[in-house]
Amino acid sequence: MTFSPFWLASENKPYDPESYSRGWNYGAQLNFMVPMDYSTVRQCKDIAKRVEEKMRVDYELVRALKCAELMQKGFTLRPNSRVEHMCNDVVPIVSVLETKTMSTLSNRVAETARKDAEAAAKVKAANAPAPQPKSTEENK
Repeated sequence: MTFSPFWLASENKPYDPESYSRGWNYGAQLNFMVPMDYSTVRQCKDIAKRVEEKMRVDYELVRALKCAELMQKGFTLRPNSRVEHMCNDVVPIVSVLETKTMSTLSNRVAETARKDAEAAAKVKAANAPAPQPKSTEENK
């Protein structure tokens, strides 16, 4: 909906020097806009959603960048301050790689130990003497 006030003025000075005419008109215009189909509304909402997502990504990247710059310069946010949480999830790649490497290494060691235990159980089962059938005299 739009509202548009207006004012129109006119002055007339005819050939007769003693006559003079002035007219003023006032008014307003009120417009209502109704979309015939809602595809434009959907398109507008989709664009707004993409813009919001882009703003969120921009915020997160700038936050991570500024936190990394602070860390490179030897600064950090004070523990237990109201903004301490802002840089808690920004960590050097080395620490992430070490964690992944250590967990991968421990997984490999555990897998190797499990395979060795299975192989030892198979060897033990293959080398075990076959059970002897009981004689009928022992059953009596």
